[in-house]
Amino acid sequence: LAARYAAKESVLKLLKVPADVAVPWTDIEVGADPNGAPSVVLHGRAAEIAADLGVTVIELTLSHDDGMAMAVAAAMVGVHEAAIAA
Repeated sequence: LAARYAAKESVLKLLKVPADVAVPWTDIEVGADPNGAPSVVLHGRAAEIAADLGVTVIELTLSHDDGMAMAVAAAMVGVHEAAIAA
């Protein structure tokens, strides 16, 4: 659970969301793809900001060990998921 919150924070930082802009936690959905790899789906204001930046794909990695959790999000601009899978 802590890694998923870290992932949401990582995505917010990736999108460079200013502190005075409200983006609900629920706008960043952290889950898993069919292979079990972490995934992120944006909704609402987070999706709008990503679109304005040209972000088409967000890759996500999560890690946790001994009571600590971390996440790293990386944005791809102008790349579509089909191109990654090829």
